[in-house]
Order: sequence, then C-alpha cells, then structure tokens
Amino acid sequence: RSDGPVIFVGRLLPHKGIDYLIEALPHSMPMKVVGKPLDSGFMDYLRKLAKGKQVEFLHNVEDRELLCIYQEASAIVLPSVYKTRFGESSRVPELLGQTLLEGMACAIPAVCTDVASMPEVVVDGKTGFIVPPNDPKTLAKRLQWLKANPDSAEQMGKAGLRRVSEYFDWNRVVDDCFR
Repeated sequence: RSDGPVIFVGRLLPHKGIDYLIEALPHSMPMKVVGKPLDSGFMDYLRKLAKGKQVEFLHNVEDRELLCIYQEASAIVLPSVYKTRFGESSRVPELLGQTLLEGMACAIPAVCTDVASMPEVVVDGKTGFIVPPNDPKTLAKRLQWLKANPDSAEQMGKAGLRRVSEYFDWNRVVDDCFR
C-alpha cells in the first residue's frame, strides 16, 4: 500500500541501522519499528531521533499481528551497518535478512543496505532498492521515490513476491542444501 507505513522488523540494536532509517524518514511518512529493545540507552536515542516524526515503536507483537503489519506496509527496510555511528563494528550484521523475505512474501518492496548477504535477496531497482550503509540521504531518496511512484512500487512488490516464491521457497532451499 502506497499509503501504508514503512516498517522495520528486527532486534533494536545499533548495528541494525535503525537510527539511520529514522533520520532518513520524511516527516510526512509513517513508520512502524517492530522489535525488542535490547539496549535501553540505544532505545532512548531512537525515541529522541523519532520526536516530531510519525514513528511508532511496537515491542510485543504476535505473529498474526506481524503479518497484518507487513500486509499494510508500503515497504520493508533493513538498513544494517558494519560500523555504527557510535564506533562499534560488526563483521556480520545480518546473516540473511529474513525480514526482507517476509516483506517480499507479502508483496511489498524491500529496501536494504549493501551489507552482508542482503544484496542476494533484494534485486536493486526490481524488487526494491539497495543503498549504501550509513547513508540516510540516499535512503531518504529511495523512500520518497517509492511514495511518489506507487504503481512502480507495487510492481516491485509483485516482483519481490515472485522472487521469494522462485528462489526462497522452503522446498527449493531444502533441495539446494542436499545437492
């Protein structure tokens, strides 16, 4: 849905890049941040960044509710970083980006950073966008593009669903593991 919120789903930790996403979020665009706050200081920082923006933090979401959140969203965003703005480093900030697949399975565009294996999930310009890590300006441009181009965003979502069905179907993944 072009009028739905942008969503982030995952653990609320600095290497997930949520702070860059909140910084990038246009004031007119709603966002839902779904996940457990595992660092109270970082959570306080996120709340300060979100002041004046349409950001809703959801910490105890059941699977059925999460599915509804995906289905009502305009895009799933996973902006993970190798190096946080606090100087902490993570060699592997994402193993796969499962939430990207979940969003794509609900036919919404996926936006991720060029980190770890996430570019293997998202096809830039076809199923969503891949942006540089630690770059809120480029992330903001891509979010604004999705909002301004609802027909193209819808086509990206449909392409994402096809990609998940073709390459990340459980049976296919199991078969690939046993080859």
